Amino acid sequence: MDKNNVEKLLKAEPFKPFCFVLPKGRKVCVSDPECADIPNKGNNLVVWEAEQEAYSIVSLPHVDRIEPQAV
Repeated sequence: MDKNNVEKLLKAEPFKPFCFVLPKGRKVCVSDPECADIPNKGNNLVVWEAEQEAYSIVSLPHVDRIEPQAV
């Protein structure tokens, strides 16, 4: 997954929630662009998952696909 494509999704107007689908089907969803950050020098994305009161670190090269978040 390309870092620039993820940045475009996070900056889209209007923002549309989406999920990263990772190996073995695990999903990490971004419901608000302010809950995700791409550190300057890396291929990782940090996602705060409010419902679980935890954060996930997504390795962008390991993303299988991105899909819209189910409502």
